[in-house]
Amino acid sequence: MRPSRPFSLSLPGRERGGSVRATSVTRLALVTVVAVLVATTGAQPVAAGQEDRQEALRPAALEHDRPLGTPRPRELHVMSLNVLYESTFFNFKPSWSARRPALRGVLKRARPHLIGTQEATERQVDHISSDLGKHYRQVVRTPAGTSWALAIFYDKRRLRPLESGLIALPSRRMLFGACCRRAALWTRFVDKKTGHRFVHVNTHLEAFSADARAESARILRQRVERIARRKPIVLTGDFNEPARAGRPVYVHLVRSRWVRDSWRAARVRTNRVGTYHNYRGLKQNGSRIDWILTSPQIRVRRAAINISSRDGLFPSDHFPVQALIRLPRR
Repeated sequence: MRPSRPFSLSLPGRERGGSVRATSVTRLALVTVVAVLVATTGAQPVAAGQEDRQEALRPAALEHDRPLGTPRPRELHVMSLNVLYESTFFNFKPSWSARRPALRGVLKRARPHLIGTQEATERQVDHISSDLGKHYRQVVRTPAGTSWALAIFYDKRRLRPLESGLIALPSRRMLFGACCRRAALWTRFVDKKTGHRFVHVNTHLEAFSADARAESARILRQRVERIARRKPIVLTGDFNEPARAGRPVYVHLVRSRWVRDSWRAARVRTNRVGTYHNYRGLKQNGSRIDWILTSPQIRVRRAAINISSRDGLFPSDHFPVQALIRLPRR
């Protein structure tokens, strides 16, 4: 487990806590093969299914442009996005060069205050930073043994980082190395507008082992409680499980009432579709494996799954998820 360290802006808008250099071409090729199988076949740790039967929903019109609306003055706009990494070994379709303008359009329209991204290479993180523009900065860590970065982007006009660190999480060891080692990136922020402090945690859980995901949830709760020091928590990520009552991660985190599912807590919810589409089309009321979780005292006014596209092309194989939240008074 890598110890946390003070946040630093010694490089413009960037903190790096790892390297994307693979230990060998062979290991990186093997890791990429596994990732390709997931990306191209749509394999997931669980079969696609419906949301909880308690949330039986009627078909509704879909909002493609700005599904979340405009934040109120004291609200924070939060987004979570699995970017889908670009490969140097395989010619993914659609390519990152084709997808990048679509993601740029989504970000320009949405302008979140806080974004947690998963599965991006550091080159993609640089591109996203450039596309967000001068008002955004980022905290970036790349867990050892993988080329996938965890990144937190924030609007520097609204948020100021205080410190940051990485939490190592369990992953299933595959082939000759550790495929897709898992971690959680945390940053303590102060809201410049309100003076409120909170901790943002961004993670990407194991895709192939339910036991590893359950253990990750236990470790996350234990470590984040210690880091947060009773301050509010915002947890973004690709959890690789449907947001459903019987699933272990959901049970450990949400059903225990440690945090709330912002989608269920929101007064208004837009675009009730599965968050992982793998370029196979929208699935009404499909499984949400990408979540924004918040401490119970945080108010959630609106939540949305962003299905925006550019010329019919989605920016990733996952849809961004968004929420408008209001932190509690100090």
